[in-house]
Amino acid sequence: MVKNILMSKSIFMAFVMLFSTAVFADEMAPKQTAMPNELVRTTVDSLFDAIKKERAENEGKDLPSSRVKELVEELVIPSVDFVVMSRWVVGKYWRKMSKEQKKEFTLLFRDLLIKTYAGSLPEFVDYKVNYFPYKHDAKSKKVSIRMEIERTDGPKVPIAFKLRKNKKSLWKVYDILVDGISLIANYRTTFSSIAKKKGVSGLIDKLKTGEAEKDAKPVDIEKKEK
Repeated sequence: MVKNILMSKSIFMAFVMLFSTAVFADEMAPKQTAMPNELVRTTVDSLFDAIKKERAENEGKDLPSSRVKELVEELVIPSVDFVVMSRWVVGKYWRKMSKEQKKEFTLLFRDLLIKTYAGSLPEFVDYKVNYFPYKHDAKSKKVSIRMEIERTDGPKVPIAFKLRKNKKSLWKVYDILVDGISLIANYRTTFSSIAKKKGVSGLIDKLKTGEAEKDAKPVDIEKKEK
């Protein structure tokens, strides 16, 4: 049964963080397809297939969370723009950060998302993913790729991946919406509240200790459906 979904246990469930970060060089990322919908589908399918394969080789036992995190690092991280995501999730406080603070925050936020969702990912890999038709506009630099997760124990969960084309003409994910709720907006509310009370350094300290994760409010899809 789906439990508390912190703004995207179902997000990760669906494609699980298509993220590529400018903290790491783009040339280190695998060559990506030119079409954003193919990027999303390839990432989701590759990650889920890898987990299923290793689980089968391990007599059906779930993979350790450490191994799931490794697969996420290998197959998913190269498709998300954590710098853009971090800038937007912090909002006006981004301008108050030093260069070192921006880099540190980006890495901490990246680690928070991986830690939060990698542990729950195996719970969702057996659900069916339905991809919606996508009509490409060559002039567009921002797109929304829509899909849904077909659960066996409840209504379908609509998911939308927001991607933008960077200066190197690579498509990168910068936000994910689950049932209409934005990952960026969810964390921005939490982080802005912390930064307002504790300042930028206080926000970074809370990310280091894990307190920021506790402050983020969970989104319980099951309660919303009642």
